[in-house]
Amino acid sequence: MENRVETKYKFLVVDDEAAILDGFVDAFEDQFDIVTANSGEEALDVLKQEDSIGVIVTDQRMPGMNGVDLLQQVKVCRPEVVRVLITGYTDLKTAVDSINKGDVYRYIQKPIDEDTTLEILSDSLGKYTENLEVQQSIGEVKQRIKDRFIQMYESMSSGLAHHINNGLVPTKTFYDLLPQKLTLMKEGKYDGEFFDEFLTQAVSDLSLVQQIVGMFTWVRNCNVEDFHRNKIEELIDVEDIQVHKLLKEKNLELVKEVEPGLPEVVVDRLKIQELFSLLIKNCAKEAPQQSKVVLHVSKVENPGGLPDVRFSVSRRGEVYTKEDIPRLFDPFYKFDRSLRSGINGLDLTNCFIIAAKHGSEIKVESSPDKTSFSVDLSMA
Repeated sequence: MENRVETKYKFLVVDDEAAILDGFVDAFEDQFDIVTANSGEEALDVLKQEDSIGVIVTDQRMPGMNGVDLLQQVKVCRPEVVRVLITGYTDLKTAVDSINKGDVYRYIQKPIDEDTTLEILSDSLGKYTENLEVQQSIGEVKQRIKDRFIQMYESMSSGLAHHINNGLVPTKTFYDLLPQKLTLMKEGKYDGEFFDEFLTQAVSDLSLVQQIVGMFTWVRNCNVEDFHRNKIEELIDVEDIQVHKLLKEKNLELVKEVEPGLPEVVVDRLKIQELFSLLIKNCAKEAPQQSKVVLHVSKVENPGGLPDVRFSVSRRGEVYTKEDIPRLFDPFYKFDRSLRSGINGLDLTNCFIIAAKHGSEIKVESSPDKTSFSVDLSMA
């Protein structure tokens, strides 16, 4: 046998037969610290009390809770703990299926071979150490996201407050003039233009304010601790029906360019997918017929910090001026309808808020060759 593995982490071995537990301890106690339990329920109690458990090894066939059921619960309550299943030949398919579903890391087949089992236990302990390093890395990323968001929140809030105040001017004007207009109505002087245009604008602007408040409610309730690692391919899988309908109507091609070997990113998956859908929709509205909207993903370096993954959505077509760009994120601003398609800024405001919550911002670049919107997200 090899020398003892120096580690502060322990193995939890579970079997309903005391003789098997004793045999396992006798075989491997010189290499590892081993704690035992004789049922799934007892094992879960041990996990609650022992933070030092790094690997759980359990027999499949036990009365009450079997091995796979136990490991599925461990996956929920202590996901970092590495899960190993002991199984006989007749249960081998169960073990393989559990590995494929991610419930089990490895399995030990009966009759137990000590050398093979020692290799599996050593590998499982290494996997646990790797899991802890990944958790620590994700924790650092989440803290970086929080720090970035705090830096941006003040400017974001003041900027939107300015937009809301400006947007509510028509509403205030409507209510200020309403008593006078109602008096004129009693005299038989109906001001149709006032009621049609001002009322419509006031109702529209109030609706926008409600939506903005809804966005900030999400910001307030959204906890960065709930962000998870996500694969790039899954994030950019846009399923928005409106986006695909618009692409089809304008005969546009959505091209995805993904740099190979990119890591996962730590995000709120649904919100980031919403951000991509809104940016693609925005570019599609402004893109020429029968052209392309490109979603490009690449790694970018941060001076003095961890690298990010940059997601960029771009199109050919009409160029935004320097005056346009700061106003793109004003929810109450519409471009001159004689020049543009009249896109309302609410979608881009939503993108701005989602990016800010992820410690990032939307960057806009516009030239005669292309216009692009990009956001940098923290990699795991």
